[in-house]
Amino acid sequence: MVVPQGLPSRRPLLERLRFIEFRLLWEGRVNRRDLMDAFGISEPQASIDLRRYQEINPTAAVYDASRKTYARSASFRPQQMPEYPAEHYLNQLLVLGIADAVPGPTWLNSAPPVDVLPRGRKRIDTEVLQSVLAAIRDRQLLQIQYQSLSTVETEQRWIGPHALVNDGFRWHARAWCAKHEDFRDFVLSRITAAGRSVDCDVDAKSDMEWQTYVTLKIVPHPALEPYQKRAVQLDYNMSGDAAFITTRACLYRYLEWSLRLDLPEGPTPRWRGEVVLRNRQEVEDRCKLAKELTVQRKHSRLNLP
Repeated sequence: MVVPQGLPSRRPLLERLRFIEFRLLWEGRVNRRDLMDAFGISEPQASIDLRRYQEINPTAAVYDASRKTYARSASFRPQQMPEYPAEHYLNQLLVLGIADAVPGPTWLNSAPPVDVLPRGRKRIDTEVLQSVLAAIRDRQLLQIQYQSLSTVETEQRWIGPHALVNDGFRWHARAWCAKHEDFRDFVLSRITAAGRSVDCDVDAKSDMEWQTYVTLKIVPHPALEPYQKRAVQLDYNMSGDAAFITTRACLYRYLEWSLRLDLPEGPTPRWRGEVVLRNRQEVEDRCKLAKELTVQRKHSRLNLP
């Protein structure tokens, strides 16, 4: 995204240094114009930033006078990038590849062809999202019209949202449900309208399924051949023959479905069930306990208008 020239940069120097290193690492070169376009800074400021980066990492780049650009040197070693630079780059590509989202700013100048599996267009009403965010910020109960899978028509609900969740497919509001007097997930695209709001005395800390974490131990599917298991171990960065994934108790089912851990452990096509859950009972018991602790926390019945 190009920032109009002449506007002061609101981003700190550290981000501009990371940008310089990102371009050197993944595109092999960076120049003053790149910085000016990306951050809306002046040419003298871009020159200062490049010199500053060279002071910090003096062997990272060499100046190519013919192209008026700094090129990555053979001795380049990143110092400013996040802990996992490959994932950082791929996340930038993901922004470009998501067809059903408005493209956001990236640090990419040139990129390989990229595509992402379509996820369907789940349109979320702008005013609905504004109302949900306001309710989270101001700790309020929000009146909504909600289309659930269990009712024929949309239904009026009062919810007290305290967080947003993306399960990899859609967005949810994690919220107190006044009707059922418990915490539930409400799919944002199913909220057709948002209305009044009132003060809410339900504390998000009472949502023990949100506050509790569970750790899943996953291993390659036992039906796989040894060489196939090795491939799966690489996919999941397994230490030995297992990987450990931690998530909130209320998000466990989404992760289970995403990794196809709900499939039987019997003969399964390897492309359908690459991994299995080894500590299912432990995880299920911890999720059950979190649910029970939430129920035990008594909440006063709310006087709704």
